[in-house]
Amino acid sequence: MNQVVRRSILILILALLAIGLGALYRYLSTIRPSLVLTGVVLVEDPDPQKQVPILDAEISSSFGKRRVATRSNTSGYFQLGPLPNRPEEALVLTVSHPEYKTAVLSPVNLNQLFIVRLATTRPVTGSQPYDGPVLNITNLRIRYTVKATSTLTIGSIVRSFEVQNRGNVPCAGAPVCSPDGKWRASIQSVTYDAGNGNQFTNVRSSCISGPCVFTQVEESNIASPGGYLHIKIRNWSDTVTFLVESEVSRTMESDLVRQSFPATFGSTMQFTLPATAEGPSIEAELGSTNIIFPLGPSLLLSWATCRQELNPDRTRLFRCELKPSFAFR
Repeated sequence: MNQVVRRSILILILALLAIGLGALYRYLSTIRPSLVLTGVVLVEDPDPQKQVPILDAEISSSFGKRRVATRSNTSGYFQLGPLPNRPEEALVLTVSHPEYKTAVLSPVNLNQLFIVRLATTRPVTGSQPYDGPVLNITNLRIRYTVKATSTLTIGSIVRSFEVQNRGNVPCAGAPVCSPDGKWRASIQSVTYDAGNGNQFTNVRSSCISGPCVFTQVEESNIASPGGYLHIKIRNWSDTVTFLVESEVSRTMESDLVRQSFPATFGSTMQFTLPATAEGPSIEAELGSTNIIFPLGPSLLLSWATCRQELNPDRTRLFRCELKPSFAFR
């Protein structure tokens, strides 16, 4: 094969490769990545303070033979997708909930945050005459408890003990001697118990009489005594007296009652509790009677319908809506 033929074949291969790459480029340019629609579902109301999130609303969309659906969480938030990112496919978004009017939205802009407001199907408070008496709810307070740990001083100890010995007696192979091995010595140890669940704190130990300079602390947990205190003393002279002093404390866990006040907007009430709150209840005056209403796990109240939402920081948001025969004052 001569050089002219080889050059012709190479040119042909390059031409075919260029044609293939061009076709691939044109195909890829028609493909757009699918998108996810992000939004929130709220109650429709002219007052922004009453546009609260709607839990468990169904958000769905159909395109071609495919249907995608999701539900809103406690914050009303939802993500729907993947959805096609092609202008020729017009999307219709349907948002529904048993207690609200269904919203059908089209066209849908996939490149923005989506806010859906649903109108309630329930009668608006005060929109229809009510034949029975209306009971006023006043002086609302929220009560709850939190665990608190406190350390209290419940007593103290003052103890003295002797380390007996006779000075200037040569060691002469005795089992206990002075640190330099020259004089006979004695060792005395004491242990004190703070009692079940108690702790020693601020421990002080001092030699108060006798030739204290000829003594040495062999063992001690004075720095971190805990529930017991142990001291061992070596003495290689005459008898000495040590004094031990300490406070005795106890750490206890107790329930602290806290109180806060809810925010009311028309017929709704909202309040937030910390993550550590336990046993929430609502204290209020119904008519002229002060009553405490425990919420309990099911959040049942005779005069309102309540639900709670868990925030990212683990705090809990409570929303309560009055029943028709009650009113906040």
